[in-house]
Amino acid sequence: MLGKTSGAWVEESMQGTGKSYNFAKSVMAGMAYKLTDQWSMDLGYRYIDFGEAFWGGMFGYPVEAKEVKAEEVYLGVRFQH
Repeated sequence: MLGKTSGAWVEESMQGTGKSYNFAKSVMAGMAYKLTDQWSMDLGYRYIDFGEAFWGGMFGYPVEAKEVKAEEVYLGVRFQH
């Protein structure tokens, strides 16, 4: 079983409003199962949260997103020679 957490300050800048900062965070966990000497299968989960986001948008209209986050489950196969 593997796991990882991380975080970072993300700088946001919107034209004419100055700067603000968000704390971005992520949590990941996964495991690998060895099928043969050369093949293994991975299963994992990742959660990412960037907080709120603001940007210039289109045609000069600002865009605001209250929550920018994602949850992912992945399955993969690895070959090692």
